[in-house]
Amino acid sequence: MKHWKKAIVCLLVLALLALPLVGLLGCGKEEKGAVTIKVGYLTDLTGPAATAMRPNQWAILDAWKYLDETDPIPGVKLKLEPYDTQMNPARAIPGYEWLKERGVVVLLAYMPQTLDVITPFLQRDKMPAFTHGATEVGLACPWVFTSGPTDADIYRLSLQWLSDYWPNYPTKPKIGFVGWNTPYEMTILPAMEDYVQSHPDKFELVGSYLAPAGTTTWSGQIEKLKDCDYVAPFQAAGTGVVSFISQFRARGYQATFFGGAAMPCWLSLILPSVGWEAVDGSFTALPWPWWSDDEIPSVAAAKDALPQNRSGETELSLGFAYISQYVAQFIWRSIVKAAIEEVGPENVDGQAVYNAVTKWSLHLEGLPEMSFTETNRVNSHYAKVYEWSAEASDLVPVSDWLLAP
Repeated sequence: MKHWKKAIVCLLVLALLALPLVGLLGCGKEEKGAVTIKVGYLTDLTGPAATAMRPNQWAILDAWKYLDETDPIPGVKLKLEPYDTQMNPARAIPGYEWLKERGVVVLLAYMPQTLDVITPFLQRDKMPAFTHGATEVGLACPWVFTSGPTDADIYRLSLQWLSDYWPNYPTKPKIGFVGWNTPYEMTILPAMEDYVQSHPDKFELVGSYLAPAGTTTWSGQIEKLKDCDYVAPFQAAGTGVVSFISQFRARGYQATFFGGAAMPCWLSLILPSVGWEAVDGSFTALPWPWWSDDEIPSVAAAKDALPQNRSGETELSLGFAYISQYVAQFIWRSIVKAAIEEVGPENVDGQAVYNAVTKWSLHLEGLPEMSFTETNRVNSHYAKVYEWSAEASDLVPVSDWLLAP
């Protein structure tokens, strides 16, 4: 009996000693009595775009952590509520409803094939949605706000820069486009075709080809584009981009690749597959800074945060997916903060966030001026061009911030 009693006492002592640890693991540094404001996140965590979308989510959390330490919102805890769409538009509406039931007051949705589907529901529910590079379909909804030019505008800028500034620009180069037939590509392709056809003295359009989503064998498209000087592979998912570049180079064809944010989002797939030499000399127009722009404070903060929060990952392994999203949180969080300061934490809803965003402006050092109004839901119309350099093993800036056409 004595041994039994001693055992009980020991267990009680161990339990008491463990209580502070349990509290620490359960609550962390959460402020006592803080109001939790939920931010929904419709994304692809296990589908074809997950290689980029997972770093997107990491960047959101890491940026919030940094901003909580350097620019706290007293009495408030922001909580990210993710939903995995698997890049399937059929999951967009169930995902949105699931997030709404959990009380989110604002939505982050960075995939056009997801955002375009839910726009009627955003307007019905007065739910603001923040995104990168929305399509014209998304921007037709007054509750959608985008943190940069549309993807179509980014590609137009690529073409304009190519003809006006590229040092090795040939006379009337042959140009071609290739992608999947998803909403992302189907909004970009007509814009690029229209731009090329509007400048017949500058380009010769060899062809533009959209294959079924999921295509990874490009024999037919490659043979049609083999004599191009420039090719834009603008698939929404990394498997499409990597397979096209790899197969194009394997056949010995030498066209220069160019485009927008798609290629640098898939660096972690492209480089192991084809290496720097295969993409050397390519160029990319980006609406956000790259890792090499470390004179920009928000980029410097991301570079510092990466080794602290994502052990084993590198700037190139996370690519544009991480750095663009990290910098974007300086914008989106400041808007939510403005809504909180205006109506109080307990009263923040979709309408309060909408009221804040439509009179918001911000200057982040090293970036163009940004602002929203009720009629202007694109906060910046600028992008910067970067060249893929095998010598530097990096993307090197070759322009200042340029106004997208």
